[in-house]
Amino acid sequence: MILLLNQFTRNIYRKSSKAFSGDTLTADLCLAKA
Repeated sequence: MILLLNQFTRNIYRKSSKAFSGDTLTADLCLAKA
């Protein structure tokens, strides 16, 4: 589920600078939950 949301978010922000910050934030959350 989290992976699907991550992919969905990346598709939305693929053409914007938010993609980088979004991936970083998601990575931090995944590491924290892992």
